Amino acid sequence: MEESSEFEQVYQRLLPRARRYLTCRLPPDAVDDCLAEAFVVVWQHMRRGGWVSPAWFRQVLRNKIGDNYRRRRPHLVGLATDVEPLMASREAASNGHEELLAALDGLPAVMRRTVELTYWGGLTSDEAAGALGVSPEAVRQRLVRARCALRSALSRKPPI
Repeated sequence: MEESSEFEQVYQRLLPRARRYLTCRLPPDAVDDCLAEAFVVVWQHMRRGGWVSPAWFRQVLRNKIGDNYRRRRPHLVGLATDVEPLMASREAASNGHEELLAALDGLPAVMRRTVELTYWGGLTSDEAAGALGVSPEAVRQRLVRARCALRSALSRKPPI
């Protein structure tokens, strides 16, 4: 009985922060499942006599976030590794946009891949994030930087 009471206290203490932490990092439909998985780890750790510090629990949450993104990734694995179909559609769409394609090829590989997945592949930021193994915010930042770099590269070209 004491074990259950001690777990309940830890649960009540950690739950609000954990929910906020996960809500900022996961799709809404994944938060409750991730919380449940994390608290199973806490329960097992406490049954073995382990102490639950906030830092330890935060790492458990990080691991569960990673697990969640890896589980969501299987339907995107082909996109993450095979860009040939994207490149074919990119080339087909080039009609008169050779300067743009040259500027795109001048981008760093991670930015170029992000642009290809979102613009030519039609993925959302969340889907591209899953395919690339990064956060949706990282995808959005890469797109902002890529657009800025493309704008700069294209503005240096003399008009035809």
